[in-house]
Amino acid sequence: MEREGTVIRVEGASCLVQLDAPPGEGAAPPLRCPIRRGARSAEQGPVRLAAGDRVRVDGDGAIAEVLARRSKLVRRRPEAHDRGSRAREDVVAANVDQLAIVVAARDPAWEPRFVDRLLVAAEKGALAPLLVLNKVDLVREPAARAALERDVEIYRKVGYATLLASAREGDGVGALALALRGRTTVFAGPSGAGKSSLLNAVEPGLRLRTGEVSATSGKGKHTTSAASLLPLAAGGFVVDTPGVREFGFYDVHEQELPFLFPDFAPFRGRCRYPDCSHTHEPGCAVRAAAAAGEIAPARYASYVRIRESIAAGAAPDHS
Repeated sequence: MEREGTVIRVEGASCLVQLDAPPGEGAAPPLRCPIRRGARSAEQGPVRLAAGDRVRVDGDGAIAEVLARRSKLVRRRPEAHDRGSRAREDVVAANVDQLAIVVAARDPAWEPRFVDRLLVAAEKGALAPLLVLNKVDLVREPAARAALERDVEIYRKVGYATLLASAREGDGVGALALALRGRTTVFAGPSGAGKSSLLNAVEPGLRLRTGEVSATSGKGKHTTSAASLLPLAAGGFVVDTPGVREFGFYDVHEQELPFLFPDFAPFRGRCRYPDCSHTHEPGCAVRAAAAAGEIAPARYASYVRIRESIAAGAAPDHS
């Protein structure tokens, strides 16, 4: 008899699945399940599982079917960045409600253009984004703190939820715990930003491995090796993902990109040409809004750069 469950972690040709408990019974330990040859999938193409996927497991303990996904965070597989190579989908997590983009205020310094790429992915995947700036305790100088607040305000004005936090000092941890409660959240961001440290602060029982920033490269060291779905005691789940240093888009097209920048929405319909690319055409209301400061110039510059990279099929910006 087939039973349904949720993928906790993918491990090569098999994965850990938490089977749904029958009514009145407690949850059993996760089951390691291979993928049955000829397994069915609600999506076209080969079966590629991700943390958060809902599956049916047959009587032999093998995955027989992958159920339809209600949402997903997707990127282009890192090895498919060479121009002319066939793009392949990399599903980071499935069936999640929100994307927590975790970056560091310092050590390593955050890159807004990298954040913008993840925000586009959240818009594409219909995920509610939450921008979390960790390590704010390292920014104590008044001028540096004011500059940080100005940069964050750009995203607040767009309507994105933002949170300043310090896993070490405990700042913002309570607010983060409240934002996670009752929802399934995928954490993503560069290595060294402190994703695992923040999750340990929210729920110490998780005991996730944490790492330091390399003194030679200035980049974070990977501590999470595979995306894992973790339950929270207060309700909800989190998907802790390995740190990413680049984020390429899969199935994002130039024509739809303006619709993935919500700050463009008040101006898109005012352009002279209905198919305006918002890069060079005369009478472009989006360009005029950026020039007037109604759209943050940094956000507009990110849009242009992202559009150029999509058109060229080039490798994405690095964090």
